[in-house]
Amino acid sequence: MPYTMFIEIPLPHNVVILSIGSNLGNKLMNIESAYQQITEKCKISKIYSSPVIETSPWGYQSDNTFYNSAVAFESNMDDPKELLNTIQHIEKEIGRAKKSIDGIYADRLIDIDIIFFGKVMLQEKDLQIPHPKMVERSFVLNPIALIDAPFLADDFKAFMQKLIAKCPDKSEFRMNN
Repeated sequence: MPYTMFIEIPLPHNVVILSIGSNLGNKLMNIESAYQQITEKCKISKIYSSPVIETSPWGYQSDNTFYNSAVAFESNMDDPKELLNTIQHIEKEIGRAKKSIDGIYADRLIDIDIIFFGKVMLQEKDLQIPHPKMVERSFVLNPIALIDAPFLADDFKAFMQKLIAKCPDKSEFRMNN
């Protein structure tokens, strides 16, 4: 059962963390294209990425495994909806045809989710921050915990380890080297 987090997020106010996944086409190229376009379109000087992990699909059946990663960066954006519009545009450019509807998932070339937007807590129909399902998904939590960025302090790393320990999804993953 999903639960909502009502906690202080140990992140600087300008740090954004995104989750990126792909299970169609050249998955690694799709993720690398997302890194590049996020850097360009969000006007970021440095993006920090996790290693790419390989996981089974979550929430539906498919023969296509996922490659998952996470990125963190310092942002000048004040509006999370501006970021949402930007990443939806990036998804379309990479080839994403449609978003999941009513919780029904399907294979996709790219999926980019806003997980954290600094300390913002937002509950709107089209955007929830922190991402409400992250606490149920090890394929989201593990890559975030693997990001090595100077602005992710020890308290944030400890926070992520606590979320991983409480996560009901204990699915295994493989590092994609």
